[in-house]
Amino acid sequence: MSNKPLTRRQAEALAFIKSFITKNGYPPTIRELADHMNYQSTSTAFNVLELLVRKRYIKKNGTGPRMIQLVSNNEDSNQEQIEEIERLRADNQYLNDLALSCTADNERLRREVSQLKGALSFVMPYVSENMRIPDEISRAIDSVFKDDVHDEHKDDI
Repeated sequence: MSNKPLTRRQAEALAFIKSFITKNGYPPTIRELADHMNYQSTSTAFNVLELLVRKRYIKKNGTGPRMIQLVSNNEDSNQEQIEEIERLRADNQYLNDLALSCTADNERLRREVSQLKGALSFVMPYVSENMRIPDEISRAIDSVFKDDVHDEHKDDI
């Protein structure tokens, strides 16, 4: 998951923080951020910092006046990897559950086809040669028994 998009003012504040750290080697205070952004109140600058923290562009390191710390791409990347692993685990569990369901359905269908084959093999000898079976039904019956022969030899393939 990547960082959430910033508003223009949030992007401006983040750019100031980055340039201040690059220039001075330490982060700005909330007062310095408020002055740069032309805010009348430090609470407005504090709110911008809180949004940057929630959007994972910065984090607070302690409670002092220079508490701002930039979030490195590595930390973001690690968080993204953790989230991806969790998503993949959930997907894997879903697929496993689906496979078990399909296996159960497949076994149920095999039992039903087997029962149908048994019923057909019982009935067919009693069908009189004078009775005409429609071609569609005859083909369907042939395909059921043909699949049975194929199933018996599928391990040989």
